[in-house]
Amino acid sequence: MMAARTILSTVLIFAGLCSTAQASGELYCATVDESVTVHIGLGRVPVFAPLGGRIETPDAIWSTEDQTIGSISGFYDDESIRVDFTDETVADIIARLRVFQAYEAESYAMAGILQIVGKGSYAVICDGG
Repeated sequence: MMAARTILSTVLIFAGLCSTAQASGELYCATVDESVTVHIGLGRVPVFAPLGGRIETPDAIWSTEDQTIGSISGFYDDESIRVDFTDETVADIIARLRVFQAYEAESYAMAGILQIVGKGSYAVICDGG
């Protein structure tokens, strides 16, 4: 019985911490003419922690706010950021963002490709993180 209470307490505390999470950073990527954009709100933890996102094209908008994006998962290291966006049922990947980043002396650059399944692929320049 005591173990069950401990587990329940831990789950409730964790749920409370997750519900109060606020985006404190952002990854922003756009085509050169800014006709296609990607915004990902990030939490400040030592792992890639997307808290919300939005993809805009001239023809459509997908967002975690209106639940047309069901989830965002990703991975980053010193050289790249890889992000997958799923549909509202979290069954299919609707978009992939692949960003490469480089640091050299005082210089920093981020650029990559946004692939929207069934719509197209776009070269993007990124900022943030």
